[in-house]
Amino acid sequence: MAIFGVSAVFLVSILTSVTRTQVRQASGNEVNSQLSFVSNTIQRLVRSASQVQNEAGVASTTLVLRMASSTLDPTYLYVDASSTAIFLQEATSTPIRLTDDKVTVGNFSVTKQEPAGGLAVVHVDLTLEYNTS
Repeated sequence: MAIFGVSAVFLVSILTSVTRTQVRQASGNEVNSQLSFVSNTIQRLVRSASQVQNEAGVASTTLVLRMASSTLDPTYLYVDASSTAIFLQEATSTPIRLTDDKVTVGNFSVTKQEPAGGLAVVHVDLTLEYNTS
C-alpha cells in the first residue's frame, strides 16, 4: 500500500508538471500568434497608406492613416478604452476587432517619425498579455 501511495503521488506530480508546461506553452503560442497578426496588419496598412496623419514625434494610442481609396479613408488603428482589444476602422465602417478575448493589450503606442529627406516611419510599441481571467 505504501509503495502504491508513493508511486501515485509521484505520478500525479509528473502529470501536474506536464499539464502546467503545456498550458504555459499554449498561452505563449496564442500571444505570439496574435502579436504577429497585429504587427503584420499594421505593416501592410502603413505601406499602403498615402499619408500617416499622426503628429511627428508624439506618441498616441491611435494610428490615423490616409488612404487613396475613399472607401478606406481614413483608416484608424486603436486600442479600446478598457485595453482589451485592438481595433481597425476603415472610413465609416464598423470597427473590426484584430485581437480576440484570449489576450489583453498591455500597451499600444504609435509614434510617427519623419527623417530628413525620407519617408515617414511609424514606431509601434505593442504588448499583448494572455487573458488569465
